[in-house]
Amino acid sequence: MRFSHKISLGISLLVVGLLALIMIVGNMAITRGIKKNIHRDLLAAQQSFQQFEQHRFRQLLIHNETMVGIPHLKAVVSTEGMEPRMVHNFAEEIRRTIDSDIVILTDVKGTLLASVSEPNRYGEDMSQDPAVKMPLEGKMYQGLWTSAGQIYQVVGNPFRFGPEVAGVLLTGFAVDREVMDTIAGMTGCDVAIVTSDLIQVSEGSGNTLTALRPELMQIGKESPGRIFTKTINNETYLLILGPFGANETFYALARSLDHELLFYRKLQQQILLMASGILIIALVLGVLYARRIARPIQALVSGSQKIADGDLSARVYVKSKGELGDLAQAFNTMAESLKKTVVSKTYIDNILRSMPNSVIVVTRQGNIETVNDATCALLGYAKEELFGKPASLFLGEDQALLFGLGLAPGPGKDHSPSGTEATYWGKGA
Repeated sequence: MRFSHKISLGISLLVVGLLALIMIVGNMAITRGIKKNIHRDLLAAQQSFQQFEQHRFRQLLIHNETMVGIPHLKAVVSTEGMEPRMVHNFAEEIRRTIDSDIVILTDVKGTLLASVSEPNRYGEDMSQDPAVKMPLEGKMYQGLWTSAGQIYQVVGNPFRFGPEVAGVLLTGFAVDREVMDTIAGMTGCDVAIVTSDLIQVSEGSGNTLTALRPELMQIGKESPGRIFTKTINNETYLLILGPFGANETFYALARSLDHELLFYRKLQQQILLMASGILIIALVLGVLYARRIARPIQALVSGSQKIADGDLSARVYVKSKGELGDLAQAFNTMAESLKKTVVSKTYIDNILRSMPNSVIVVTRQGNIETVNDATCALLGYAKEELFGKPASLFLGEDQALLFGLGLAPGPGKDHSPSGTEATYWGKGA
């Protein structure tokens, strides 16, 4: 792989790695931050819901305490044999006065005298219903009450004649879809009221929380007030539950983590598209930068190869400043020094060629390295026939040994005699 390609690949991998790291770390930070915000919002929503609940109970309690003190209402519930229609009219008058959704009147035995939400109900024994039983015992009841599949937030108070209980007034507000939607608008959460046999949810919740009724009941009993995570229909929710009234009834507030992250997911997609464009630009710039760096290096490599081939006039011209420029200048200085101090091979060859006497250059191993034209004319060989051949070809074995050719030199030994005459054997001799 070429140097410029390596640089381009390195820059590309670096950019991709940085982008991936930024996306991963950013996603983790955003998710953590959104979860923290949802936790805070759920706790705030829980407080708002409890205030809403307490306000309605307090409102009912104030109205009930006023109504049970009205003498003619005491007389109505304590008088036996009164016409049901008349009793119902009194109950309807109470409903209009306090603007409640339900009004129930019973006698001292807990027998139903009137119900404005169900006009046809009359004479039913309600003495064992907790909402009636506690007032019959002289206690105030506050909690939830279900009737015909509808949940009501109710308060029950006893009518008294002195210390004696004369009957019961039960009033309440419906916890219906409209209320759920109001709470959802106040808190920004999906809202549900869960009882042992039914669940009332806000409009936006749909079937999301409805399918979890048994599980929500269990969580409400075991871990009220704890925020937990639940995946519903492939969507992650954070939920908090708390008791609502009495009789094992709970409220549930839920926020979708995926919905909260939707904006950031889209933002990430936009960032990814922008990052892709940046990556392409970075690749182009990386290739150009790599070529700019590689060009002077390639020039140095080419110049070095020319010097190795014997061209001492080779020079490198680099416009770059800094280390590469210094390296090119050092190279040129070295080449100039070599040109002044090194005798070229061509110069030696010209000297040998011009000599009238025979000149033979052999290696220490006894192989012919160079001969001049006079030698070739004397022996009758062409240069190509002698190059690399053993010197014994024209000296014979004995004379070759005499000159120490072919012997490995030992420490302190010199097998190259001087002033020794030898007889050459020509071609065919």
